[in-house]
Amino acid sequence: MSNNVKEQDIQKACIDYLKLRGIFCYKINNVGVKKPNGSYIPAQTKGIPDLVLHYKGHVHYIEFKAPKGKMSEHQELFQDQCMNDGINYMVIRSVDELVKELNNEFMGLT
Repeated sequence: MSNNVKEQDIQKACIDYLKLRGIFCYKINNVGVKKPNGSYIPAQTKGIPDLVLHYKGHVHYIEFKAPKGKMSEHQELFQDQCMNDGINYMVIRSVDELVKELNNEFMGLT
């Protein structure tokens, strides 16, 4: 995979794949709000993942990253909290990686 692949392109390709498979997912928009004067109202919660996926009675949080992208401290803390609470959390860098993770989790996407 090329190192100049953008995170947003990976995210779009993965969401397109999930929709084609009929897997319910939704994007979480957790960005600040731009005010008329050009400043921003900060996002409510830092570190929230990009996507929520529901499949076969399970919920997964998914954070998308470019091939060399790194998670922020807030994202790592959110991931740790999920892991401590037994909540599924994936960091995904390609459609192939998403398919592999889902196949591992569900023993095949049937």
